[in-house]
Amino acid sequence: MIFQKTKLIGLSIMIVLLICSVEGATEQSILSSLSKIEVLKQEMIDSGINVLLMNDLIAEVNIYLDENRFDDAETVIQSIYQIKDSAFKTQNEMSRVNKLYLELLDKNISLVTVSNAKLESDLVYAKREFENENYAESLTLLTKVESVLLENIGLRFNSLKELILELELKAEELNTPSSRIKTLKDLLDESLEKGLIDELIIIEDELDEIKNSFEFIKELRADFLLLEQSNLSTERLSDGLRDAEIDLSFSDYKSANAKFAELKLLKDKILTVKKNVETLENLFLEEEYGDLEIEALESSLKKANEELYLGNYELAEEIVLQVKIDYENLKADSLVKTVGARKEQLSFQEFIKKNLGLIVIILIVGILAMILTKKTWMFALRKKLLRNHNKELDVNRKMVDDLQRKYYIKRTISRETYDESFELLSGNIMELDDKISLLNKKIKKDKK
Repeated sequence: MIFQKTKLIGLSIMIVLLICSVEGATEQSILSSLSKIEVLKQEMIDSGINVLLMNDLIAEVNIYLDENRFDDAETVIQSIYQIKDSAFKTQNEMSRVNKLYLELLDKNISLVTVSNAKLESDLVYAKREFENENYAESLTLLTKVESVLLENIGLRFNSLKELILELELKAEELNTPSSRIKTLKDLLDESLEKGLIDELIIIEDELDEIKNSFEFIKELRADFLLLEQSNLSTERLSDGLRDAEIDLSFSDYKSANAKFAELKLLKDKILTVKKNVETLENLFLEEEYGDLEIEALESSLKKANEELYLGNYELAEEIVLQVKIDYENLKADSLVKTVGARKEQLSFQEFIKKNLGLIVIILIVGILAMILTKKTWMFALRKKLLRNHNKELDVNRKMVDDLQRKYYIKRTISRETYDESFELLSGNIMELDDKISLLNKKIKKDKK
């Protein structure tokens, strides 16, 4: 009997000790949590977050500890952690939404569905609620503002979806790679969802580059077909187009479009040379000056045609230009000879005898007029000379530019040709500069 009582007392003591041990462990855990909360509180203070509510809850935990109400203390600690999470989440959202709004203003994206004043008012209110530690209210309002901003960003960039669809169809029509378009489509959806304005602008620019490239390809292919139907060589153009399309497949739009532009200029040059050849051929057939010796010109024109069909476009262009110049000179020489022959038919002596009195009067009046208006006509003459010299100077400078372009960029002339031509043109320019300077001085003197 005594043994049973002793056993019961021992068991009771063990239970009491166990309860005390559990309570002690719980209290130690709560104290450890309070230490961690103090660190979190300092992080919030450093981040500019108010901690008044947290201080109140920490005080409440300490009261529960004094009263050994450990369950209540742990409940409050969980609330503190939730408040901390809400505070940082709301602060991050506020920073993100404000940044998105400022970026929208910086990129001049207009707000269509709401006024700037209303949006800024909502942001101010959300900030005030955040400072008052009403995180749920602040976060709700920020979510609403973000939704409005994303809606307006979508209104600005949603047209890119239609452009992508158009480019997909165009890529299929032209049989060109469309993998990059599909990638941009996925990036567009993601950027619209997150309001990534910089990325959207980059996507927009890239889609415009692709669109320009497709327009170049379509135009050039049609023109190549026209050239082939005229039996003109398109080997250089086809090689250039293939190189440009390779750049396009690697998304190197700057290089691709630069090559497309060069090909377009080359194509235009070919068509212009071809048209000039046909025009000269027709002129030679309809030549009204029967005594013109155009056999050499016809031979040169035939050579130009051969070079054109072989794909030597620059050489064909130079030949045609020279033929045009020679043809105009030939016509001018023929006209001078014709007029001279007609003048010789009239006897100079007979003319003098018949009009001697009139000639004397004209000479006297002319001399007097020249004497009286010398300053005026000299001034006008110098002004005319100045204009002519300036025009000639501009022509020489343009010839220098063309010469440098042919040597440094196109590489169509030799160094020797370049040096000789450059030296000649430089001498002309220096001589014209001297003449213009002298005329300006005389004109200035005449004005006085």
